[in-house]
Amino acid sequence: MGKPRAIIKRYYKAPLVLLLMTLAACGGGGGGTPSTFTISGTITPSSGSRVDGDVNDLAYSYTANDTLNTAQAIPNPVTLGGFVSLSGTGKVGDRFANQGDNRDYFRIQLTPGQTVRLTEHNSIANLDLFLYDSSGVEIGFSNSLVALTERVNAPANFTGARDFFIEVRAVAGQSNYTLVTGLTGLSVQDSNPRPTDNFVPGELIIDFRDTILPAGVTVDSLHARAGSVGLQARAGAPGRSMLMYIGNVTQRAQLMQSLGTGVTVKATSTKLQEKLETILALKALRKRPDIKQVRLNYIYQPQQIPNDAEYSSQWHYPLINLPQAWDVTTGSSNVIVAVIDTGVLLNHPDFAGKLVPGYDFIKDAAVARDGDGIDANPDDPGDRGYGVSSTFHGTHVAGTIGAASNNTIGVAGVGWNVKIMPLRALGLGGGTTYDIEQAILFAAGLPNDSNTVPVQRADVINLSVGGPGGAGTTPKAYVDARSKAGVIIVASAGNDSSSVPVYPASYNGVVSVSAVNLSKGLAFYSSFGPYVDVAAPGGDASTNLNGDRYPDGVMSTQGSDAGGTITFGYGIKQGTSMAAPHIAGVVALMKSVHPGLTPAEFDAELQSEAITEDLGTARRDDRFGWGLIDALKAVLRAQLLAGGTPPANNPFLVVSPGSLNFATSGTSTVLDVRNAGTGTLTVSSPTEDSGGWLTVTETNVDANKLGNYTVTIDRTGLANGTYTATITYTSNANTVKIPIIMQVQSASVFDDAGLQYILLYDPATSSVVTQVTASAANGTYSYSFKNVAAGTYQLYAGTDFDNDGFICSPGESCGVYPDTSSNQTNFKLNADLLNADFITGYTTGITGSAVSATAGIKKASSPKQPFQ
Repeated sequence: MGKPRAIIKRYYKAPLVLLLMTLAACGGGGGGTPSTFTISGTITPSSGSRVDGDVNDLAYSYTANDTLNTAQAIPNPVTLGGFVSLSGTGKVGDRFANQGDNRDYFRIQLTPGQTVRLTEHNSIANLDLFLYDSSGVEIGFSNSLVALTERVNAPANFTGARDFFIEVRAVAGQSNYTLVTGLTGLSVQDSNPRPTDNFVPGELIIDFRDTILPAGVTVDSLHARAGSVGLQARAGAPGRSMLMYIGNVTQRAQLMQSLGTGVTVKATSTKLQEKLETILALKALRKRPDIKQVRLNYIYQPQQIPNDAEYSSQWHYPLINLPQAWDVTTGSSNVIVAVIDTGVLLNHPDFAGKLVPGYDFIKDAAVARDGDGIDANPDDPGDRGYGVSSTFHGTHVAGTIGAASNNTIGVAGVGWNVKIMPLRALGLGGGTTYDIEQAILFAAGLPNDSNTVPVQRADVINLSVGGPGGAGTTPKAYVDARSKAGVIIVASAGNDSSSVPVYPASYNGVVSVSAVNLSKGLAFYSSFGPYVDVAAPGGDASTNLNGDRYPDGVMSTQGSDAGGTITFGYGIKQGTSMAAPHIAGVVALMKSVHPGLTPAEFDAELQSEAITEDLGTARRDDRFGWGLIDALKAVLRAQLLAGGTPPANNPFLVVSPGSLNFATSGTSTVLDVRNAGTGTLTVSSPTEDSGGWLTVTETNVDANKLGNYTVTIDRTGLANGTYTATITYTSNANTVKIPIIMQVQSASVFDDAGLQYILLYDPATSSVVTQVTASAANGTYSYSFKNVAAGTYQLYAGTDFDNDGFICSPGESCGVYPDTSSNQTNFKLNADLLNADFITGYTTGITGSAVSATAGIKKASSPKQPFQ
């Protein structure tokens, strides 16, 4: 909108928070003047981090946890990294060279129905997960032979929090693992069924191949099909799905024998045993050539939200009232959003059917890393130079805008049906002004260096890129895309935590987006200033305020090439790069109901505050612009602009955050109680059931009791343990319950991600210059390198749980400096660097497939000491 402008110099990227792997190295070289300097800083583990007491690294302190009697106490929520192995799988120099560490036990207090999730990080190993009650009686297990994720649920028939034991057991090989609990469970069943899933015991839904009939059968029928597989017919007919039953106890035993399933684990109840045998039958029947598909008969509940497996961790959508907007529109396939970035992983399963042809505008082949200059292939080959995974930044951005949604896998996008045009202008080390402007012209259907234009131009352009620039007029590409083609251009405001203008967000006519955290506060990294137009969720991965399984960053599509080949998955990032695509997605929803929406109309709607929630100073301010985007308001206004009628009153109560985690030291936070619908909403005073340790007070509420409430915790006089409570808000429309969890510890307990190996690395020589180790002290790691020569370096920190000589392998904690602002892991040292602070955290296993167990960054062969 109306701002002084300059040109882009470098590319700003939001940091990858360590759910997959950290971002990759980028070119450069050492050398420089003879002067020497000091590098020092603090490394902070991700919220809720813990480490298995007996990992394979000999340098880490050893505490056995091999039996129920020696079970290691862990908090809830928790993200724990660990290691188990069978005897005979070790090597010389391992802690477990001669004997295995095949069982790890943990003591934890769980809430009713809470999910415990285990991810193993070695595809040739096999780990199982068991849950025991406080007496050591087994009450749940997960023993998939093929999936790399296991999960069990606590029983739901109790209140508060109870003591349980968790066992991680090595069945084959050795592997790092990640153990995670959180307040928010999975929204749907994943592709790896468990006996604790909600399905009908004994029933299977089978689709047979019509072209293959059972032996001796000439006329296809339900009963003939049932007999051919040893099941009992219940419903269905040839040509469609059939419902089958595996039979009574005797019949099931015969079926298990005929199918060759070989039940090796017995359940502790009749119902669980029947469910286990149902799963075993399913897996065996999937191998038959006459069966196209066999499924469990799941029990579903009514819901108005997408069923994507990780949607429950996408807190950033309810924060802007997206679920209510989806009741109006989930987007149109006629609307296209161009993502000008590092390209997109075109074969990611959550982009199936969502992409239109794009282009690669990187002229420099060395930057492009795909062997040539500009071409018609916008697939992202990765931008790493060494060590850990590439950023796959564009893939994350595109997923927020329009990942395939309501498809039971992965994540949801803002626009379920909108199309993505992937345009590649950023590669190794970033992207140039010229290449980005050519991509803008292509997206707008205007003449460009590719000598081609898309069949249909983009409606919206997202630019999660930026850098400093000199004062000047807005470049012609931006002006023409807006004025001639009518494209709405959205860009990230920058991650400098300053008011220094960042471009292209600060250009006239570009919508500049700052970032907020889960509490609707300005994110610590977000740039601000007179050029900011609007705010959107960008996250803060240093916290886990809602107590779910992950840090409070933005969850989206992701990839990893840490193992040498690209694998597809999902991950957390933070930054204004993550905020901008929320705006681009909401604009796409507006265009879906009002195709004629112009850039000027969108600007006017922002400035009238008709489509935002006012934050900070009344009206516009330099932190949030015209406020936090409200998706419901936006699509309703678009309907009115298109000539539609005002919607009927439909108030709806929303409270955010949707859950609260006070961990061991938190004392207060704020709940936002608001009307996410239309019409009048009145709310009764909240109630809570803590018994006295929790209070809820009005902070800033209106006559209808909408506004901010402060939740305060008082641990005085409470015994050690996990405490849970529920805050209930009742309105004239609906009731909302907010689960609360907190810990009481007599001694201070701090986050710990394990012994960190901190490597100063020279990218020019591909070698470790110096290496130190650090243990956590009061929740942080301190480090220092002295007498370091001037030059270009990379800085990594991570664990080596499996003792393979590499840090940052899958399942190990990993961090990289810098972890904000730039996509480059290279940094130039020409003065003392005394605040090189960053975050280390675990890969949590939400990737879609495993990467090599040996991927990571090689340590020095023997620990090198700091320069003296």
